[in-house]
Amino acid sequence: MPKADAAVTRRRVLWWNGIAILVFILDQTSKFWAVQTLDKQHAISVFPGFNLRLAFNKGAAFSFLADGSGWQRGFLIGFALTMMGLLLCWLRAVVKRQASAMGVVVGLALLFGGAAGNLVDRLETGRVVDFIQWYYQDWYWPTFNVADMAICIGIALLAVDAGKRDAQD
Repeated sequence: MPKADAAVTRRRVLWWNGIAILVFILDQTSKFWAVQTLDKQHAISVFPGFNLRLAFNKGAAFSFLADGSGWQRGFLIGFALTMMGLLLCWLRAVVKRQASAMGVVVGLALLFGGAAGNLVDRLETGRVVDFIQWYYQDWYWPTFNVADMAICIGIALLAVDAGKRDAQD
């Protein structure tokens, strides 16, 4: 690999590591703050349409599988570990392609950091700490956290990149 290509590869890996670690730290720090500060019984209104409300989710995104008898914990831990392994393989392939967009690298990093943040919660307590709540009148979006935001943004970046590539073909 020529020197210039190696430098680009190192830079992309550093970006990826930095973003993934930053997401993980922000997620875990905000969850620690939420558990120490917020009350599960009462929401704190920040402004109309936005609350801080402590919730614990035993399921997946948007409380999917939350009503399971406990089997979902092992399943979701295994799923997270599998997906994180696949993300690392995808990153390796992306980094080798010099033409790949930085948006893909950032998207993969956001996904990995978010998955790691929620995985730590599941491993420690069997549930994920959520505390961000959006609503409109009587309609409430499921409560979520920083890791969930990173995962959604990461998916969006990957979708935009895939759309760009399809438009070019």
